Amino acid sequence: MEPNVYYRIGAERMKQARAIVTRERVLRAAGTIFGRVRYSKATLVDVADEVGMTTGVIYFHFGSKQELARALIIAEGEIAEAIAKEALAGSDKGLAGLRTLSYRWAEQIQRNPIVGGGVRVTFERPELVPEINMAYLVWLNTSEMYLRDAAEAGELVTRRSPEEVAYFVTSAFTGVHLMSSVLTEKEDLLERVDQMWDIVLHPLTIKALPETIVA
Repeated sequence: MEPNVYYRIGAERMKQARAIVTRERVLRAAGTIFGRVRYSKATLVDVADEVGMTTGVIYFHFGSKQELARALIIAEGEIAEAIAKEALAGSDKGLAGLRTLSYRWAEQIQRNPIVGGGVRVTFERPELVPEINMAYLVWLNTSEMYLRDAAEAGELVTRRSPEEVAYFVTSAFTGVHLMSSVLTEKEDLLERVDQMWDIVLHPLTIKALPETIVA
């Protein structure tokens, strides 16, 4: 293979790598803006200013604000899937594992603009959500896995199925997050999730679990 062919291949790979990095930066900037300003009021100019690029660069990667919002929600789902996969491979099982996972996801909502922005856009503009909302689907399925483990280990004392409890826990977490967002801009989210588990676990369990893992 001629040297100029190697050069072209290398240059193309570098170009693709830069495009991936740029796309990630735009998504993080969009998450920051959509998390700070209502979706209806946010503009691509705001995103461009946040990331320090021109709107032309934004349009090159995303054809519209709607397309950017959908990409943000999809990226949020991919992060959720990665976190769930890592958590399930860890040592915490059953209810302890589910509780730990909820704190990890709450931290992502607080600190990762892609997750925080994606969640807010999902609440504000549900019509932009893809047909399969991966983040919520992952949360439901992973919760059910942990709860089935808990049932098999004799941790649960409810007549409800793991599937039903998973739906309730997911709904409770969503409500806690929404209240925390409205009242304190998510500053007390970890504390509120901890309170949620204290209230939920007592009627559900017969085995003692750690009282809290919030520092």
